[in-house]
Amino acid sequence: MTNLHFLKRAAFLLTLLVFLYVFVLPIPFSPFSVTIAQSDVTPIPDSASIALLNENLAQGRLVQALYQVEARAALYGWSPDLLVTAGNIWYANGDPWQAVDYWFASVQAAPERADLVRRLAETLLEIQRWPEAVDALNRLVTLTPNDRWGHYQLGLLLAAANPPAAREHLEQASIEGAYQELALALLAVLSSTADAGGAMRVGVVLAEHELWSYAEIAFNFAASARESFPEALAYTGLARDKQGKDGGEPVAAALRLAPEDPQILYLYGLHLRVTGDLIGSRDMLLRAAILEPENPAFAAETGTAYRLTGDLEQAEAWLKIAVQLSGDDPAFERLLALFYTEEGFNLSNERLTELQNIVGRLPDDPDTIAAYGWALHLLADDALALEQFGAALALDPQNPRALFYKALVWIGGNDETLRADATHILEQVAAGDSEFAPEAQRVLDSLASGG
Repeated sequence: MTNLHFLKRAAFLLTLLVFLYVFVLPIPFSPFSVTIAQSDVTPIPDSASIALLNENLAQGRLVQALYQVEARAALYGWSPDLLVTAGNIWYANGDPWQAVDYWFASVQAAPERADLVRRLAETLLEIQRWPEAVDALNRLVTLTPNDRWGHYQLGLLLAAANPPAAREHLEQASIEGAYQELALALLAVLSSTADAGGAMRVGVVLAEHELWSYAEIAFNFAASARESFPEALAYTGLARDKQGKDGGEPVAAALRLAPEDPQILYLYGLHLRVTGDLIGSRDMLLRAAILEPENPAFAAETGTAYRLTGDLEQAEAWLKIAVQLSGDDPAFERLLALFYTEEGFNLSNERLTELQNIVGRLPDDPDTIAAYGWALHLLADDALALEQFGAALALDPQNPRALFYKALVWIGGNDETLRADATHILEQVAAGDSEFAPEAQRVLDSLASGG
């Protein structure tokens, strides 16, 4: 349990105790436990107490609601639904760890209720209590054999350590379209028995789909299954970094084992970027690109590293190298296009033609289309720019890049109606979690201050 989690839980419990002390006396309680003696309490009629509980839940009065749940349990005993409600309150208060204790109890009280097992499994996955999650999921698919989600989750969790079992679950999951692509990709790389190489293949597939918590399981298994496996250690660190955890220890261990391996240098460079050491990250990525000069990914990340350190000329050069090495792979062309437009670097009519050609090769990529629109705006063609933003939003109505750029163009105009609409768009982007959220908030703050 983290210190932050402990403090949040302690604060909630303290608030609950204060509430009980101020509002509930003369119901006896101690600072360590709340006990309600039935002889001291006039029971609230069942329908009235439920209505009050529901009202407190609807109004977000979690402390009051939790008290009512505990009081009902003392009077009538814990029912499965009451245990679920208590868990829901703890979950709503930001404490899924406490919530699962109640949901475990609800499953024990009603072991045949698949809905309770499903809720428990979902939260165990969220807080990464993997062995217990596997147990809950196994129970779920026993109760409901056609639950594709349960089979899918078991397939992801077991793919590295138990490929035969994972295969059965992934075959079941692949029946449903939402899980088919990844299930089939994993089935294609599964080993017949658990081994380090197979676990690495599984981890790479999961990483490509940005399922980093599951990828960490696979990479960690690979690192444990083979002695001195620096690549598995490095990828374990990367997977941890991607989840906001500290990946430093496994990445550092990998570097000690293979200090001149370009793949390890590359992953260590990405780790240093996460920690904020942009200079160290650039140097590591540059070493990797020099040691393996034919690798477009290394060149692209080196270009990004130069960009982050403010050297735009070197950034452009390396990003162009990445495009050339990749044979004009659209993914690398996209990086170059975004670089030009986001940095406003070396924009000209000639560059605009290049960007237009890239858009032509990426007609379904709203980010690239929006970036091209922004380049048009920077070169003073707002009418065409807005057409591009419209095209991007037709593909993805919630695309934060297109929304942000469109709002900035409208803010800069003289139409007060459009300026007001732009403010609403900026509020929408600022409320999200994209890379444009902080910038949208900054613009809103500037507008509020008269800037």
